[in-house]
Amino acid sequence: PPKRTREPRELNGWDNMVLDTIKTTGLLLPKETILKQATKWAEEQTPPVIGPEVELMVTRTLQKLSGKKKMLGTYHSGLRRGNHYGLKEWFFNSSGKLRRQHLDRLVLKEQED
Repeated sequence: PPKRTREPRELNGWDNMVLDTIKTTGLLLPKETILKQATKWAEEQTPPVIGPEVELMVTRTLQKLSGKKKMLGTYHSGLRRGNHYGLKEWFFNSSGKLRRQHLDRLVLKEQED
């Protein structure tokens, strides 16, 4: 029998929020920074999402976008815990490593609001 082809699905609101956060800042962001933006965004949605559900949804979204969707790249600096997430264009396609010209986008210190 012929192989079944599946049409690509549209991105959901969480996916768009994470991508927009990274695009507007133009930086490689750690999960905790994305989580702060997501908490503000989730409170404005109907119905509002509060507490540990926000972290769960952000984790799922980051795994989806950096894994099978291949829309985000990950960079582990070793200077702080966890990965930094950035747009796939900032990384090499073959190795997945961060391009040198984008190292200035890396955020190692906590940003003050």
